[in-house]
Amino acid sequence: MPLKPSTNRSCILCGKCARNCPTQAIPLDNPRKTDSSLCISCGRCIFICPENSRNFRGLT
Repeated sequence: MPLKPSTNRSCILCGKCARNCPTQAIPLDNPRKTDSSLCISCGRCIFICPENSRNFRGLT
């Protein structure tokens, strides 16, 4: 089962994760959401986040 990213409360809605998602699984108008049917678990959204707001569910 692939890991899917989740977002915590420190998200400032900057949209960097959405703009860097290769499958557009994160909507620009609500970057706290992730469409799990499109997400390929690449981790780009996690590494690009300036607030460290995103991580893989179950991993800290």
